[in-house]
Amino acid sequence: MRAAIRRHVAGNDLAFFTTWCPAGTTIETLVGVEGHRWAIEDSFETAKNELGLDHYETRYWHGWHRHVSLVMLVMLVMLVMLVMLVMLVFAMLATRQSSCRSTITCLIKTQL
Repeated sequence: MRAAIRRHVAGNDLAFFTTWCPAGTTIETLVGVEGHRWAIEDSFETAKNELGLDHYETRYWHGWHRHVSLVMLVMLVMLVMLVMLVMLVFAMLATRQSSCRSTITCLIKTQL
């Protein structure tokens, strides 16, 4: 078992972690794993607040599994839509040509 302490960059808040890991695990690996954990927790928090991940009323595991799977699928679709929107904006800024009559045409031209 290893322990790590992390200080928040913006303030003096401390976060303490205990991790069960194999003997000989480097502190760099431990810090990297804990960094990924924060991203995962943030994603679940977003799914709870924005997509209703915690709004399920099921009696059996199957219903809960379907609800969580659908929420995660919606989160993935929204992420893909966000990436496409960012690509579209960059395509419009990069081309700025009169030959791009629509934003979809600009996106297709930049992808080919």
